[in-house]
Amino acid sequence: METNRIDRSKLRAVISRLKREWACSMLVEATDLLADEQILALVRPYVDVSTLRSEARTAKGLLAEVKAFDAASRAREYYESFNVNSSNYMESSGGTIAWCAECRRLLDRCAGAEGSLDPSEVRQAFDVVFDLLDCIDEGNDDVIFFADEGGSWQVGVEWKEILPAWFKVLAATAGSVEFAERVVLLVGSHCNYDRDKMLSAACEVAAPDQRKELSLVAGTSFAATYRQQMMARRRRNEERRASEAEAARRSYLDGIASHEAALWEKVDVLVTSKKPSAYDEALRLLVDLRELDSRKQAGLFQSRFDALLTRHGAKPSFLWRLRNAGLITTP
Repeated sequence: METNRIDRSKLRAVISRLKREWACSMLVEATDLLADEQILALVRPYVDVSTLRSEARTAKGLLAEVKAFDAASRAREYYESFNVNSSNYMESSGGTIAWCAECRRLLDRCAGAEGSLDPSEVRQAFDVVFDLLDCIDEGNDDVIFFADEGGSWQVGVEWKEILPAWFKVLAATAGSVEFAERVVLLVGSHCNYDRDKMLSAACEVAAPDQRKELSLVAGTSFAATYRQQMMARRRRNEERRASEAEAARRSYLDGIASHEAALWEKVDVLVTSKKPSAYDEALRLLVDLRELDSRKQAGLFQSRFDALLTRHGAKPSFLWRLRNAGLITTP
């Protein structure tokens, strides 16, 4: 009779040969399997356990945990680079290894929550992680560091295990057109090598109208539908980033509006220093002040700017910067 007993000496030998990122991933997954006392016994020789005390009395819910990971990722908390050369270009930094392990763990949590949590919550959690992977695939290099060519394919997600659970929560929360389009996009992006099997798995859990729509868009021309969805996703992401940048800019200008006079004084001090870096900072502030004046429709920028030029018009390097920024047009 088969048992679950293992030969620990064999296990230790296997662990000793694991690549660093997979050993890290295994330890991360172990944190969800072991009791606190066992975890402390395991890590005590290697870390200061006093820094591990929980500050919260209740565990985070799935969606809250995923959103916290998203926020930390976009704040570059996992970004760790190193000088790349011919001998280390295939290596990963500690931050990248930790991010990949946490990403896989959270996707496993999402898949495990299917059937026990509200499908809409599980889908939201899935989508947060998928958006991060999309961000990496779009070439954004401010989430994690890759020494060589980067992409979500390096994260090591077991898509054949993750996608079936996602298909179920998607089927429970999406209309027929959205279901078909999302399935084509995600399968094409991450599991195209096993496309037929994944499409069959999606059809098995789909409602009749969803199955019909998926068969239609995937059967006629999967590649064409995938390209259309990729282009639509890029447009949405570009619009979202532009909207976020605009909102951030408005918030910044609102923040400096109350001390506009102090900023003009700072510009004067910076220009007086005659340092190139100070000139650059002064230029940035002048651009901000011009935009702020335009928003307020105060009409005071030009007179203050002219007064600044009267005081510092004999500084060629500063004037050159002003011309390049379009703040002055005279030769």
